[in-house]
Amino acid sequence: MPQVYGKSRRRVVNELGFDFNYSKQVYGSVRQNSVRKRTYSGSYALYFLSTTALELNYSYGEEVTTENHDLQIEDTDYSIIGFQNVVESEVFGIGIRQAFAGPKSRLKPMISLGYAKQFIKDKSTITLRNNTNGAVTTVNNGSSQKRTDSVFGSFALQFRLMGSFFLKGSVKTVFPAFKTNLAKDYLTYSAGFSWMF
Repeated sequence: MPQVYGKSRRRVVNELGFDFNYSKQVYGSVRQNSVRKRTYSGSYALYFLSTTALELNYSYGEEVTTENHDLQIEDTDYSIIGFQNVVESEVFGIGIRQAFAGPKSRLKPMISLGYAKQFIKDKSTITLRNNTNGAVTTVNNGSSQKRTDSVFGSFALQFRLMGSFFLKGSVKTVFPAFKTNLAKDYLTYSAGFSWMF
């Protein structure tokens, strides 16, 4: 006769998520300037309770500002005809995710909160024209890098497409630790999908 050892152990649930965001803004009197932003992010969650998980996440973002104009530099034979600034950011995060519906729900809202390490690289390029001979020169205006201890927070809404696959929309913020008043200044809206297994 087979022995019974009680209830079976709860199966550990894992979740992988991927998100993408892209936006472009064009401005200027003849639409000659632009700001382009793109962000890629991924996350892994290990549910140690039915609706609570340990979350690891990573994101890479790039913001490119390009301006085209013709500005004479005072007392010189040069004009500034172009400017480009590129800001790259990487964020590594670890925190707690809390879902407000079970893994079998069709619609699942959830929030995440935790610690993040943020790396930001900033570099600029200026394009000059010699008004005497028309020669064009590109000058790198230096670059800077900084690392910041930060806090991340996010709200996501998942909709089950089929089986263990979900469509996801989310809003996320990353801001310097202990500066919660800056949370609203670092918002990223994105869409993606997730897979539970």
